[in-house]
Amino acid sequence: MKLLIILMTLSFLISCGKKEEEKETFKLIETREVKNLGATSYIYEHIKTGARVIYLDDQSPEKVFGIAFKTPVIDDSGVNHVFEHAVLQGSKKYPDKNLFYELDTKNIPSFLNAMTGQDYTVYPFSAVEPKSFNNLLDIYLDAVFNPLVLEDENTLKREGWRYDRNPNNDELVINGIVYNEMKGAFSNPYRNLSFRMNRLMYPDPMANYRFSSGGLPSSIPNLDLDHLIKTHKKYYTPSNSIAVLAGKLDIEKKLAKLDEYYSQYDKTEVAAIETQNTQLKDEFHNESYPAPKGSPNIYIYGTLMKPKTPLPELMFITSLLADYEISPLKKLFVDKKISGSFGLYNDSTIQPRGYYLIQGAKKEEVAEFRKLMDAKMREVAREGIDPEIIDLALRDYKKQLAKSQYSKERASDLTTSIATSYFYYDKPYLFISGDKIKILEDLADNPEKIKQLIGEYFVNNTNKLEIFFTPDESLLAENETLEKEKLDKFEKNLNSEELTDLNSDIKKFNAWSKEPVDKKIIDSIPSIELKDLSNSEIPTVKRREENIDGVTFVDNDINTYDINLVSLKFDTSGFDQSEKLDSELFSYLMSASSTKDFSFEEVSNNLTKYFFKLGLNNRTVLLDNDSISRRFVINFEYLQDDSAEVYNTLENLFLEGNFDNKLEIKKRLEGLRDSILTSSSDANVINRMSVIKAMSMINPNYSYYLDEEVNFGGRGYYVYPPMLAKINNILDNYDDNFPQLQEDMKSIREKIFNKDNLLIFYANRDSYEKFKTDITPFLGKMKDTPAPKISYGKLENSKLAITVPAQNGSTSWGNNLTDMGYKYNGKYKIMSNMINEYLNKKIRVQNGAYGAWFYITLNRDIVASSYRDGEVDKTIDTYKEIPDYLQGELDIKQEKFDGFILKSMAKYYQAYTPDTLMNLSYTHYLYDISLEDMEQEKAEVLSASKKDISEFIEIMTKFSRQKYYSTVNNENIIKEKGSNSHFDEVIEFEEIK
Repeated sequence: MKLLIILMTLSFLISCGKKEEEKETFKLIETREVKNLGATSYIYEHIKTGARVIYLDDQSPEKVFGIAFKTPVIDDSGVNHVFEHAVLQGSKKYPDKNLFYELDTKNIPSFLNAMTGQDYTVYPFSAVEPKSFNNLLDIYLDAVFNPLVLEDENTLKREGWRYDRNPNNDELVINGIVYNEMKGAFSNPYRNLSFRMNRLMYPDPMANYRFSSGGLPSSIPNLDLDHLIKTHKKYYTPSNSIAVLAGKLDIEKKLAKLDEYYSQYDKTEVAAIETQNTQLKDEFHNESYPAPKGSPNIYIYGTLMKPKTPLPELMFITSLLADYEISPLKKLFVDKKISGSFGLYNDSTIQPRGYYLIQGAKKEEVAEFRKLMDAKMREVAREGIDPEIIDLALRDYKKQLAKSQYSKERASDLTTSIATSYFYYDKPYLFISGDKIKILEDLADNPEKIKQLIGEYFVNNTNKLEIFFTPDESLLAENETLEKEKLDKFEKNLNSEELTDLNSDIKKFNAWSKEPVDKKIIDSIPSIELKDLSNSEIPTVKRREENIDGVTFVDNDINTYDINLVSLKFDTSGFDQSEKLDSELFSYLMSASSTKDFSFEEVSNNLTKYFFKLGLNNRTVLLDNDSISRRFVINFEYLQDDSAEVYNTLENLFLEGNFDNKLEIKKRLEGLRDSILTSSSDANVINRMSVIKAMSMINPNYSYYLDEEVNFGGRGYYVYPPMLAKINNILDNYDDNFPQLQEDMKSIREKIFNKDNLLIFYANRDSYEKFKTDITPFLGKMKDTPAPKISYGKLENSKLAITVPAQNGSTSWGNNLTDMGYKYNGKYKIMSNMINEYLNKKIRVQNGAYGAWFYITLNRDIVASSYRDGEVDKTIDTYKEIPDYLQGELDIKQEKFDGFILKSMAKYYQAYTPDTLMNLSYTHYLYDISLEDMEQEKAEVLSASKKDISEFIEIMTKFSRQKYYSTVNNENIIKEKGSNSHFDEVIEFEEIK
């Protein structure tokens, strides 16, 4: 018996010692090449849940992860948006209520975000540093599947909405990050217009696109925790998702990590997007939209497509019809001299619209416009599209594919593109590969199919309506009044017990928001340590410089994927303000007319055919307190084979333009005027203005930024009224003023295109010599005349409060390190990161603004600034208290301080596209930053110690003693929440000088 037991035990041990056969969790269902991305791609399916995972193996050092969930919208509460914010604020495994804000002090991401779309929500990140990627992958997965908000209403109150008290008068208000974000978003006139358009074109009560996925400010307070819980249960399952991985990865290990979370679920249904099913009534709707005085009328004539109308075909058809000057509908609009600027647009949704939009429409003209367009559309559906237009459009779309490697936010772009095509058509590669171009090539070769689609999408589709929007400047104020009245009524209807409970809830939340997170919880977040970091490569570009006939050429050693990147930087330090404004107008009007060799239409065609990009802007750069760089910059991109056509076109545009197309020039001036008017309520412009006016109290050269276009997220904005005044003067008596405008444009081009002190930056590896040969004849036709420098910068002597037609705004405070007596040191990056964490906790987390930042510029300015901020005094007080915060950090834990050092190292672990490398190279050139300088800065960052905090306190004490601040905000917010900040003057946006 004893022997039998021994043998049985031995047998058990042997069987346990055998490696159990691993259960397959994913199956590979497709492998293919994605040539434009240089990737081999694999599609996997999770066996238990059916979840799809796409891996793009492009061997990039930047590793990408993104997961998208299909999240249809069922109301205006912003539930998906609030949830997207709340997801990364703590999870079951990592219950840190400030989780998202901890991630980049414990790891080094190259991108980190989450975004809410109209019918899906994405959570993408990327990292070059390997351990950071692995850490963040687990954090993101636990956050989306096990978020803390499901168990803690305080996260909803912080990220979404809550009741609060105005500290100045104890008035009941609504606060919250998403709430304030959407108040800022709906300050934009076009956001309001778009929302109303959606309501009319998707009238079915549950049609997905009738709702605001971000949340309507008046409806966000309807959101409760139960709604969040139900949303998560319904939508946040592996079966209802698609995950994207890219870069140099061990895919088996990544799939195993995904399975840890996916295997907790059974297969569920994929969410359905409710579409508009009821036939639209073809009616004319008169609507108003909130906009500043002088804003344009907007006319929309829309056609609603069938669900799952293929986007590539629809986009191509609308381009053929109206995108180009020779397109039939665009040409008809111009030939008939209809007022305003015109376009034919389509949405990128599962049930898209094709709609005409006229900005600056006249009501008495729109009935005739519709008749003309309908008749022309029928004609084109019968007779077809000119082959020249088809070729033009196809070239245009192929250029987009050729720039696949230029994505600046790869994680976001890949995830959203794949999610769109997968959720809509079950074709994940459609928008990231050559598949779309193949579809368009087949369509281009089939003129009958093009005619058929025009008929199907527009002629025979009776799902139509018209909307005429009239601007009403009183609507924004009315909305604020309604909110106040609603809150007053709510509070008055509370009995004493309910009022006590309300005030108690407010106090409890405020106490919760200030409570520190337990150190054990913070330490549980997976992180890297400084000793884990490998020797990263300092980002730099090898440059070769030479002077040819007085022109400085700089060749940049960058792989541009065979695209020539060129930047011509003309010296404008001799321009006065009027000339600078003329040069800005030139950039808008130069392509509006015929030239020596080309008609207006041919100019437009050439720009589409031969250029990937052509942009002209004034660019002021502050080098230090006394010196600045002022240049008129022309950036363009093209293929080497098109060089002859490119330089012939540029010569005609820049040197031989006739400025003779009186009607087109007028339309462009009106469009620019309207854009400037509406930009006064844009959050980006508001933030930029508050910084400029604060910093103008220190440095008069900041005023140069006021009369040039600034760029945010790829869109250009004018910051303030001088250009608006100039355009209004021209348009007030246009016929009489037109000859002078022609002379001004011809005169300013003589001053712009001057080879004196011209700087040329170029990139396309191994093509530099050919480039010089190509551009030399063009340069030879420019004059070379030294111009005296002119200075018109003005010091701002007042602390300004500027009122704008927006629901919230921005408050900024600035100073300059050099003026304060300090020489820049890399350790100040740690100071910036510490202050950023403080501002984020105070201004965003506790006060409810969308964001706040602290940064040091290359000319050593130091700036604190808020964004979509409904406070003024509280924000100013927060800036004043920065020294106190730093004083409290003198005994900071070493690992926490190391986190700030780690965050400062992020610039050495980034991925760069060709154009961002070009910009980086120019910055290094302009500021004379050498590799040795960067190595020194890196060494200073790594050698920083807690002892340096004493110096940080000293710096920020001086910073706060000198009151260089400004606010740009809603008038009532300035009155009610800015009364203690002692502004010297309150002015309106139009009064800025």
